[in-house]
Amino acid sequence: MTFLKMKYVWCLSILAILALGCSSAPKNPDPEKSHDVKNQAADYADFGDYYYSQAQYDQSLKFFELSLKENISVNNEEGIIKSQNSIGKVYSALGRSDLALDHYAQAYELAKKIDDPVLLSQSENNIGEIYLRAGESGEALPLFEKAIGRLKDIDFSRKKKDDDSIKDHRPVLYHNTGIAYKQQNNLNDALSWLEKALALNTEEKLYKDMADNYYAIASVYSKQNSFEKAIENASLALDYDKLAENKVGIAKDFLALGLISRKANMDEEAYAFFRDSYFVYKTLGLNQEMKKLLTLLIGSTETLGLYEEAGTYRELLDALEEE
Repeated sequence: MTFLKMKYVWCLSILAILALGCSSAPKNPDPEKSHDVKNQAADYADFGDYYYSQAQYDQSLKFFELSLKENISVNNEEGIIKSQNSIGKVYSALGRSDLALDHYAQAYELAKKIDDPVLLSQSENNIGEIYLRAGESGEALPLFEKAIGRLKDIDFSRKKKDDDSIKDHRPVLYHNTGIAYKQQNNLNDALSWLEKALALNTEEKLYKDMADNYYAIASVYSKQNSFEKAIENASLALDYDKLAENKVGIAKDFLALGLISRKANMDEEAYAFFRDSYFVYKTLGLNQEMKKLLTLLIGSTETLGLYEEAGTYRELLDALEEE
C-alpha cells in the first residue's frame, strides 16, 4: 500500500469515528433562512473561484472556508461537499497534498451518504488527482475509471437546465485519464483521452480548459520528440489562456514552449520564452516559480554566451533566496 493510500484510509477511519459521535449541523433549518444562507455560500464560493483563478490562494481559501461555514449552518450537504472539494483544490495548488486529501475524503464520505453520482465522481476525480500528482497513476486510473462510469447515463444538457451549478466534468476526467496514461508511457492512449477532453471543451468554448488540454497534448508530443507538433499545441494553449485571461496558465505555457524549444536545440527561442514566463510569474508574485525560471534563464544565457545577462539573473535569484 502506498503512503498516500495509507493516508487516505486513515482519513476515512477518523471520519467514520467522528460521524458516530455528533453532527454540528441543524437537522431542520428554517426554509427561508436556508435559501438566503445557501445564496450567501454560493457568493462566497464565486469569490473563492475568482481568487483561485488569480493564484491568490490565501484569499481564495478564506472565501471557500466562509462558504463551508454557511453551508454547514443550514445542513446544505451538497454545498458542504462542494466547499470541501474547493478547499481541497486550494491546498493541492499550495502543494499540501495531506490537507487536500483530508478535505477530499470528507467530501467523498458525505457524497456517499447522499448517493449523488455527480458529486461522488467529482470526489473520486479529486482524490485521483492527488495520486496523479504523486506519480501514482496505478492508484489514480481506477478512480478515474470508476468516476467516468458513474456519469455514463447522465444527461448533462438536461441537468444544466434544472441546476446551473451542475457542471459536466467528464472533460476533466478524460484529461486526467490521459495524464495517467502519459505517466505510464502509454502515449497513444494518452493522446486519445486528451483529444476526447478537448472535443467536449471546444464544443462548450471553455477556453481555459481547452488550454489545459492543448498544454497536455503538447507535453505528450514533446515526450515523443515530435517537437513541431509540441510547439504547435503549446502555442494553442497560450492563445486560449490569453483568451481566458489565465495568467498562471500563460506563464506555464511560456515555460512549456521554452522547455520544448531547448529540447529541440532552439536556444534563442528557449531563452525568449523563459524570459516571458519569468515576467508573468513576477507579476503574480509566485517566488518558487520565479526561482525556477531564473535558474533556467541563467542556463540559457550562459549557453548563448550572454554572460552579463546571466550575472543579472543570478543576482535576482540570490535576492529571492535571501527573502
